[in-house]
Amino acid sequence: MNEVKATMQTSNEGTEAIRQLLQAVREQTAKQLPAPELIAKAAEEKVRAEMKSEEQAKELQVLQEENNRLRNEIKVLQEYKEKAYRELCRVRDEQKTFGKIKVNTEL
Repeated sequence: MNEVKATMQTSNEGTEAIRQLLQAVREQTAKQLPAPELIAKAAEEKVRAEMKSEEQAKELQVLQEENNRLRNEIKVLQEYKEKAYRELCRVRDEQKTFGKIKVNTEL
C-alpha cells in the first residue's frame, strides 16, 4: 500500500511538473506571438496608413497640376509684359520721331 501511495505521489508530482512546464510554455508563447487583437489593430492601422498615403498622393498630384498651370500663366503674362513693353518703346520712339519732324518743319 505504501508503494502504491509513493507511486501515486510520484505520479502526481510528475503530472504537476508537466502542468507547470506546459503553463510556462504557454506563457512564453503568449509573450512571443502577438494577440489576435493586436494583429487586427495593426492591419487596420496599415490600411489607414495606405489610405492616407493614397489621399496625400492625390493631393500632391492636384498641387502639382495647379503649380504647372500657374507657371504657364506666369509665362504667358511675362510674354504679354514683354510685348507691351516693346510696343510702348515703339510708340515712344515714334513720338520722338514725330516731335523731331515737327521741330524740324517749324524751322
